[in-house]
Amino acid sequence: DGSGFFASSITPEWGVSAKGRIGYLISPDTLLYAVGGGVVAVASYGCEASVVDCPDRTQKTLYGWPLVGLGAETQIGRNWRFRYEYDIKFLPTLTFDPIEVTPLSGTANVALIYGFGQNDGTPATYPTFGYAPPTWTGLHGGIAGGHAMSVTSFDGSSGSFSGSLDGLGGGGVTVGVFGGYDQQIGNFVAGV
Repeated sequence: DGSGFFASSITPEWGVSAKGRIGYLISPDTLLYAVGGGVVAVASYGCEASVVDCPDRTQKTLYGWPLVGLGAETQIGRNWRFRYEYDIKFLPTLTFDPIEVTPLSGTANVALIYGFGQNDGTPATYPTFGYAPPTWTGLHGGIAGGHAMSVTSFDGSSGSFSGSLDGLGGGGVTVGVFGGYDQQIGNFVAGV
């Protein structure tokens, strides 16, 4: 009678990104920047259907390029900074026979950052906000958390079934740690 069902899920298991950034200090303690890089992630896929044969749940490694984004970072105390960043990850098409999946992912993160060796050694008499370090140059590390959103298109055919779905969405919480190095030249800051 042509009726049937198809249900599937793609689940990100873990991911690692490598980013570079370049920004401009709009004030001595606030940086606006653009970010670019790539991502490596592992995702699993599974489905249930009456109209196609579904494989067992499988994992695939994704190598995404480019990763692009924008962010703002501001000094909130001696050596402490707060960051907001949004990035988009363009991920490759994955084939889970008989389905092809093309994910696009965006992540909004906030982070608390500690800058190593960026104070000038004077007593801690600075106000909590408005303290500008003598330089943004140096190592930093931090913790980040946020929300990831994705939009996925599915294409597939098996036997007499053929179809596609575009714009299926999902989301979830992200948590991570990071480290990097910045170099300040005048009002510009570049880093990894």
